[in-house]
Amino acid sequence: MFVRTRMTENVVTIGPKRSLYEALILFEKNHYEGLPVLEGGVLKGIITERVIMREFCAFCAKQNITAGVDLDLPLPFSTSKLELDVNKRRIAQFLHFRTVEELMEKDIVTVDKEAPIEEAAELMLKNSINILPAVNDIGELKGVITKTDILEVFDEIFALSEKGERITLAVDDDLGSLGNITGVLKNAKINIISAVTTMPRYRDVYLVILKVEEGERAKKVLEKHQYKVLSSQYL
Repeated sequence: MFVRTRMTENVVTIGPKRSLYEALILFEKNHYEGLPVLEGGVLKGIITERVIMREFCAFCAKQNITAGVDLDLPLPFSTSKLELDVNKRRIAQFLHFRTVEELMEKDIVTVDKEAPIEEAAELMLKNSINILPAVNDIGELKGVITKTDILEVFDEIFALSEKGERITLAVDDDLGSLGNITGVLKNAKINIISAVTTMPRYRDVYLVILKVEEGERAKKVLEKHQYKVLSSQYL
């Protein structure tokens, strides 16, 4: 499974000179978390709704203090749920006259569109980002992949939408262990819906997470063959 099979190809982008208001309209219309910022076809940055709203809250809080409204809240946050007599003109100026390039992330993390999907997941985790531009071998923007796309892959790997019994085993880190487990269930004519293994967490032991049909029978068969069942849950 590769980035190119999961990314969005027809990417909505925005220019660096466009207003924050225009960016928010695009977020609302397309239900995006972030937008690539392009200038002359070149990727210049990423703007996210979270960053805009964080700065907007800080701006509103400062306006409240200027207006003499004591919220007893630390900067930079405020809330639009409070009944406040704020200066609407200045708030409008914030959205309409501040530009995307002022708040966009310029230190861009990208991923090759031919990279495996787990590389994209690792980059998002290490850099605490929710949207990742996908580029080709010469750096051209070819799409974006988001945390939601990664979660959909996670859903497929664990077969979360399929009904079955989730069984977790502690298995010795020996060659062929997984094959032996699947062979035992095959001989018992028990269907395996999904099978996932973890990297070893303890010395010579790793986890095998199975989703199977006939969970109770599968558990008994595995225990009969001396496999240690850590947990069993119907999902």
